[in-house]
Amino acid sequence: MPSNPVGGFFRLTDAPVAHPYKPVACVGTTHWGVRALGFNSVPRKHSIGYIRASAKWARYILPLLVLLMTGGFAQPADVWQAFTQQDRTNGGQTVVFVSAVTGESVQVQANGRNYLAAGDSLIYLDLATNVVMQLRPPEFVAQPHPFIQPSGNTRRIDWVVSPDNSKIAWTLVEPTPDGLLTTQTTVASLDGTNPIVALADVPRDGIRAQPISFSADNTTLYMDFQPNGLNELTPYTEYAGLFSIDLNAPTAVTMLPGEPGCFCGAGVGAGFLLRLTLTDSLNGFDLKLIELASATETLIPAVPLRNYTQAGEILVAPDGKRAIYPLAQVTDFGAPTQTVRTVYVDIDLVNRTQRALTAPLLTFARPIAWTENHSAVLLVSVTTDETFKLWLDNGQVERVANAVYVGQIISREP
Repeated sequence: MPSNPVGGFFRLTDAPVAHPYKPVACVGTTHWGVRALGFNSVPRKHSIGYIRASAKWARYILPLLVLLMTGGFAQPADVWQAFTQQDRTNGGQTVVFVSAVTGESVQVQANGRNYLAAGDSLIYLDLATNVVMQLRPPEFVAQPHPFIQPSGNTRRIDWVVSPDNSKIAWTLVEPTPDGLLTTQTTVASLDGTNPIVALADVPRDGIRAQPISFSADNTTLYMDFQPNGLNELTPYTEYAGLFSIDLNAPTAVTMLPGEPGCFCGAGVGAGFLLRLTLTDSLNGFDLKLIELASATETLIPAVPLRNYTQAGEILVAPDGKRAIYPLAQVTDFGAPTQTVRTVYVDIDLVNRTQRALTAPLLTFARPIAWTENHSAVLLVSVTTDETFKLWLDNGQVERVANAVYVGQIISREP
């Protein structure tokens, strides 16, 4: 893939990339400046790796701050962007926090999975101890999470936060003596208050429940009945049986319209359920667009791309006007000779159409967040430790960080 070095990054398009050492202004109503940075080491307690924007991380991360700090609303004073980068020699990850205000950065070594930005902390499951840990500014010292922890019998834990960062839902999956799986789903305020058991699922053979998202008003939790372990074999997350729980009266599971469906890509958001179905000709995916309030269904024909047979991770814009998903052609999947060609499909939820938006990207990268007032999307690739920005108006893709963006941490008041 042709690329040009720009400020320590590789630009995939001709769109300008902000220089990391000069004040810059963002698109949107809020403007952020990133000042010139020094590189002196600063002693810090607890022997974590603390630096003031070393040349390495300034080069990798700081331009992304400019690209993320948009959205048309005022930002809090102490905002940290969280990233991970795999240590492919020794294992584990380097977790990097970069201040959007001062430009200083903090590095912490960890060995975890399921990293999640949740309010004023980053939480993850420590793989060595099987303990849920959290990292919080300004100390950035890993501590056990105060109320989310697995038991000695827990096989898996998953979580999701609400759009306004006020609630968190998590699941604990445990085996029964006869080898079935049970899932307990708890929902609480982000500080641990007001916990409720939203679902104490019956034992199921090889099936677990997994949280997906909250509704915009936080009254509904969307979940999926997952064939346990099957998603470890697919490049993108797939869903088998989507359902909802009314958090005002969490007494029963309500299957979403048409569910259970195929084990294939889907997305829930802005009052829609979007379901992908591979065509018989292996010529892309038809899209079922279902309005949840009325169960009205519209079929949007596939984007005709031959042998593009891997798709998922549908991300719906909060305003309900667009959605996007990756569509990949893969050869020799899982082998050393594997090749990947990924395009991104733009779904127009108003006019009920979909179109291929980009030239192929030679990696798996999933969409994780909307930015630029819903005119761009952030993509991350955990296989190559990269974050990209995709502009929907012209399909241009920029590599904006040589690390995986996790999310935004809002520092608590001192």
